[in-house]
Amino acid sequence: MSAANFGSAQVRCGAMLGFAGPVTQGGRLPLLLASMGINLLGLALPIFILQIYDRVLPNAATTTLFALIAITISAAFGASTTRKAKSWRFPIWLQLLRRSL
Repeated sequence: MSAANFGSAQVRCGAMLGFAGPVTQGGRLPLLLASMGINLLGLALPIFILQIYDRVLPNAATTTLFALIAITISAAFGASTTRKAKSWRFPIWLQLLRRSL
């Protein structure tokens, strides 16, 4: 860890720049993947609504409606499960990050 001396204030450069380092170091990759998964699964409801207006209502396609409902419910369940797992694991990653700094 390098330090810069600016007058009487000594600034640790590694403290801030270490967090912007490679994602694979320090166990941040699972956190990144969980966040990306939550955001992608969060798009299920807007896509569901678009598909309802584009496919189901004009054609009265009840089979498509049931498939969209099943997919949207499973995506919402997956997003909530991933969000819960991320909130459970994040404090552990934060403690490990603080120890490494």
